[in-house]
Amino acid sequence: MLGRVLNGCRQIRVCRRLGATHLIGLENPHDVPLRISDSSCHGQTICDAVTPVRSLFGSAFEGKSKKPFHQPLWNGTSWYHGTRADDDGGGSERAVGCFAGVAGVHEAGDWEGLAVRTEEACRGLIDDVIMSDPGPDVVRKLDEISDVLCRTMDAAEFCRHVHGEEVWRQAAHMACVRLGGFVQELNTHVGLYSALCRALDTMRGGENNNNTRMSHGNQDVQDDENMYVGEMLKRDFERFGVHLQGKEKDDMTELIGSIHNAGHSYMQNTIDAKKTGEIIVDERACSKEVGRLVQRDAKVGLDAVFQRDGMLGDCILRAPGDSRTCHGILWHCDVEEVRKAAYKTYASYPRENAGIARDLLHARRQVADIMGYSSFAAYQLDGFSLGNTPEAIDVFLKEVNSALKESIAEEKERLLAWKMSLYQQGHGGGHEVLQPWDRDWGIQQTLPKECVTALQSLGDMVTVPGFLLGMSALMEQVMNVKLVVRSMMPGESWADGVMKVCAYDSHTDEKFGTIYVDLFQRPGKFGGAALFTLQCGRQRGDGMYQLPKAALVANLSSDRYLSFGDLETLCHEFGHAMHSILSRTRLQHLSGTRGPQDIIEVPSHVFERFASHPVALELMVKHSGKGHGSVPAELMRNLSIKKKHCAALKLQNTIETCLLDQYMHSDRVGSRGFGTAEDLEHFMLEHGVEQYGGKSYPPLRFSHLVGYAGNYYSYLFANCIASQVWDGLEEHGMPSTDVMHRRMLACGGSKPAKQYVEDLLVGDAGTKALVGVKGSTSDTVTGGYYPDFHAYLRDMNILRHGTAT
Repeated sequence: MLGRVLNGCRQIRVCRRLGATHLIGLENPHDVPLRISDSSCHGQTICDAVTPVRSLFGSAFEGKSKKPFHQPLWNGTSWYHGTRADDDGGGSERAVGCFAGVAGVHEAGDWEGLAVRTEEACRGLIDDVIMSDPGPDVVRKLDEISDVLCRTMDAAEFCRHVHGEEVWRQAAHMACVRLGGFVQELNTHVGLYSALCRALDTMRGGENNNNTRMSHGNQDVQDDENMYVGEMLKRDFERFGVHLQGKEKDDMTELIGSIHNAGHSYMQNTIDAKKTGEIIVDERACSKEVGRLVQRDAKVGLDAVFQRDGMLGDCILRAPGDSRTCHGILWHCDVEEVRKAAYKTYASYPRENAGIARDLLHARRQVADIMGYSSFAAYQLDGFSLGNTPEAIDVFLKEVNSALKESIAEEKERLLAWKMSLYQQGHGGGHEVLQPWDRDWGIQQTLPKECVTALQSLGDMVTVPGFLLGMSALMEQVMNVKLVVRSMMPGESWADGVMKVCAYDSHTDEKFGTIYVDLFQRPGKFGGAALFTLQCGRQRGDGMYQLPKAALVANLSSDRYLSFGDLETLCHEFGHAMHSILSRTRLQHLSGTRGPQDIIEVPSHVFERFASHPVALELMVKHSGKGHGSVPAELMRNLSIKKKHCAALKLQNTIETCLLDQYMHSDRVGSRGFGTAEDLEHFMLEHGVEQYGGKSYPPLRFSHLVGYAGNYYSYLFANCIASQVWDGLEEHGMPSTDVMHRRMLACGGSKPAKQYVEDLLVGDAGTKALVGVKGSTSDTVTGGYYPDFHAYLRDMNILRHGTAT
């Protein structure tokens, strides 16, 4: 979609938190499956219209490849690789020495030329769209323009987030800036919009006059997809002000550019060590000697994190204020003064982001005003999302929060009693109340000791190769999908340790797509975990299918063993990757994770549960070289304990973040008092959150402020739906291949949100999975839908089975 590019091309699916082995090819290489073998543990014709695009991105599909030869993937030291020619069907042959296979990008300066050629190719297609007879071809050609743009912009966006060299990141950034202006020109192109409106009118007329359409026929599916994408594109044209004239149109263009640039600056500041501040502690004010305390997983002492400041005296300790260090201290440090210092540093830096966030939110509100919406949240949700209106999100968050109240009070009481017992014994020190910097620490420290011991044992069981091998075996078992590591040409990678993994049908050897895997942290790299789209799947004009490409990015600190948190994160992002690669839509606008934001998180949350599933975990352990891969029953029991420990408090934090996101994009923005502590606390109280005071505003390190913009609630929606997918299965059971592959992944974003959920859960379960929000003066559902959350609360042991609210 054209508007999609302005919103960031949906290329980033950010998770929670989070560079490696060197890649070695074989002398006589073959494709190597990601598994251990048995012997080792677009007036032109359609074709003419495609030609300029092809010359930009390369030549045609090379044909079906031979059956791969199976051999060990990992020898304990390095990866083996296959090298068969790339057959992505995406208008590109094997791009020798090109960044991430993007043809023509051999060095940083090539981004400028690619941006110029991309714009020229799109301009060559515009007249073709305008002159076309009204009908489905108009939609398909608009989708092709979008595809040309997104293949360049998504790749450039990715490059500026992950490349190891500043000159590459800057060149990619300039390409994004250049094309961003062109995208806004397209999004407000009256000729394209008029052609689309004529096409939709014709298509609706054909639908109304055709009484013999088959409900499940192939042509019916194509017609539905064309109509769905056409309606989406029309909505996006209108959302970006195609109807605007004069100053309003100029203002919209300027606002969109400002929003894009502000978001980029905000994110870069969060990973700039010069801007994230320092944690400064006077050891003389501490109740314990700081150096003796452990900061992370009983292996790294705080004395390895803090440095003594000789200028200010040996008692003054300094530590970097990056997010990872702050979170480590907040989870593991027993000294309240140190936790408080880390909390304040995290909340106070980067200071530059306060102004950026305010400007960003004000610009978004101006966009909503120009477009006639009451708020940016309403602007974001209107049309195709499951929630549809801010009112539906409000109702949902209030109801979930209400269901948590009793459990939250109980958990807070237990944590305070535990802290007071330490205080009275002289062990804990600090205040006799539960402070904001106590919550994560208290949750961590009140885990039963046997649970901590069991979870520490998991920290020596799954390696990075074992995770990838285990997930490959699981995908073959559950979805008939095998993963194969492929070697890369010089220049295709952007850092040491990057891998290229291709997905194939394990029965037919049909290729599904490509995933670049970049898991380890390094300077200048995007600081979280995410799935970046590089190329969407679509049916090309020549009859061939353009295969999708994506990049799974994380920031692991070690190439050795994975913590349980790392496992959950990687499983989550792996779900996004499989959604991107396995979807088979005719139009790229609907490919993979390109759908309503409040349902595209569903697959990732379904996959996240594999981190604690006995069958999946045993496969990961086995392929990590740990015997037969058996996982102690005690470990599985303790994983369940950890998941449910203080679950209401952890969920309350998510709800507060969802509400903060709604507040920042609500109709309050720009009103008198907006952003003050009193106004924010009053908003939270309206939604059932008590004692919210003391939190900083605006948030300075809220990465989802940029990518989600009023949609952060999507995570909760997804968790509720994912719990219903798993609900009722036996202990070792897993969702069927039909559910996982066909109903959840293969359709991409081609189904309307409500239909997607109902089809995923089937029959009565699908119908009961959603709650409709009625309008204020009507009995009909006008305010959107939200998922039933009881299965999720039962899953977290917040509601007992059979309990209703």
